[in-house]
Amino acid sequence: MNEREKIRVSELVIKSLENKISAEEFKELDAYVSSSKENALYFTNCIATYMGISDYQEIAVSGSSFDEASFDKELWMEMSQYEKMAPTIQIEKPPVKREPVKVIKMEKPPRQINKFSLCAAIISTAAAILVFLMVASSPVRLPVAMLTDSIDAQWQMKKNIPANGDILRQGTLMLTDGLAEITFDYGARVIVEGPAELQLESAGKMSLLWGRAYATVPEHATGFIMQTPNSMIVDMGTEFGVIVDHDGETEVHMVNGQSSLVPGQEGKTQKGQLLTAGQARRIDTSQKVHTIKVNIETLVRHFTSESSLILRGRDTLSLADMVGGGNGTGTGIRGHGISLETGGLVLINKNQGRLIKKSFSEVHSSPYINSVFIPNGKRGDVVISTLGTSFSGFPPTEGKSTDDIYNQGETILYAIGMGGIDCPAMLNGKLYGNQSSPVIYMHSNAGITFDLAAIRSLIGDSMTISGFRTVCGIPEGLQEDNVLGYANLDLWVLVDGQERFKRLSMKSDAAAEEVAFSLTGKERFLTLAVTAGDDTLAMDLALFGDPVLMLSSASE
Repeated sequence: MNEREKIRVSELVIKSLENKISAEEFKELDAYVSSSKENALYFTNCIATYMGISDYQEIAVSGSSFDEASFDKELWMEMSQYEKMAPTIQIEKPPVKREPVKVIKMEKPPRQINKFSLCAAIISTAAAILVFLMVASSPVRLPVAMLTDSIDAQWQMKKNIPANGDILRQGTLMLTDGLAEITFDYGARVIVEGPAELQLESAGKMSLLWGRAYATVPEHATGFIMQTPNSMIVDMGTEFGVIVDHDGETEVHMVNGQSSLVPGQEGKTQKGQLLTAGQARRIDTSQKVHTIKVNIETLVRHFTSESSLILRGRDTLSLADMVGGGNGTGTGIRGHGISLETGGLVLINKNQGRLIKKSFSEVHSSPYINSVFIPNGKRGDVVISTLGTSFSGFPPTEGKSTDDIYNQGETILYAIGMGGIDCPAMLNGKLYGNQSSPVIYMHSNAGITFDLAAIRSLIGDSMTISGFRTVCGIPEGLQEDNVLGYANLDLWVLVDGQERFKRLSMKSDAAAEEVAFSLTGKERFLTLAVTAGDDTLAMDLALFGDPVLMLSSASE
């Protein structure tokens, strides 16, 4: 409050106490008083000062004015000299008639007190004191975090319901349903799934009273603390999940990095222990610590409201699921695939045995798959994307295929027109084609290109595509047939038309190959392809087991 505002408040206080204040002036005074604790205190001081000096008579002081512009210095000097030289003048004094002085006794009139003004003063004083006490006693809730994202979040509050992008202050929050991503000012990101109750303590600390939470803490936010009713987790740059039940029993699951786990209630902690990636502990209600297996299947590790993507218990996206029409999280259908002829969604085995010769088709049935094609090096460079991306390393082929590309189930049925051959979708002794291990089935000659830019839009800005991983080969149990012959094929993995993996002339008895490499986050296309190793199509069945894009936090 500056001096001008103080003077104005003082004037309004006096008018209020003397019952001379207007309605507009009263609103002005009320706005001043309620705007800050300092103003409320100054208001009370004004009232106290007024009540203290009001017993004295008001003294009015008037002063003379001086107009410097009209002052003539020379004139006044001349008048001064003349006064010194002027002759003395005798002035006769007339006789003074003195009359006796009459003393009049003045009685001080009784002071009139306006009862309304007195009541108003008392009420105003009480209100000011109440405002001051309320301001002084109310804790200051500092901003400590931001609600950076949410999906169907329901908060137990009637007003000031947080929305995406809102600043969050210190205090308790009750999330009754949905998901909320809270990013603390020091950099830690915590995903809370409702129902849950939490308390924001500071820019580097929160308490999970009960519920589920998953924390991702970048290196620059090391030291973030998550408090539970019976433990404290001090992060050292990591990812971990926490589950707290209504009794206070706590589970801590370390995914990456390491943290210090300190059992016991706040202020009564016990000796801590270091937890590293792959370890988990349960702290019971008596603060005893038990070793358990890491299980984050129920915890949401990442989500984005823009695409409604939710990654529960995983940090990968399945390309097989995308072939089945999904978004990489298990929403696709096994037994569905992409037609080489139309680029549309197709049921498994619908076109098996039928020669497919169309060299290139744009895919419209999935936003995450750019195109499918038939590789044939006889024609020179093979176009593998709608942007004209090409690859020159494919061998000459027949330029045709006999089947589409599928999100395969556990059993492969082949050569239906010739009585049928079935074999398990197995590679290196592991059965694929189920929920935990999806698989892409392809027959030579065929290729499929995934749009990494579209997939980045799916996962949002807080995550990035950091790598690719799969196991590829010929399904075990696929035996040589007297009529159809044997499998002999080539496997290819390309990134933006550049070779990242190839395996030439793979036969039925060969072990499956593990493929894994990192991505920078700037690549546009990822291509999987199969070509006939001996220029014939017979028995050339190939599997890409659990083909996934690996994700990581964008802050890493």
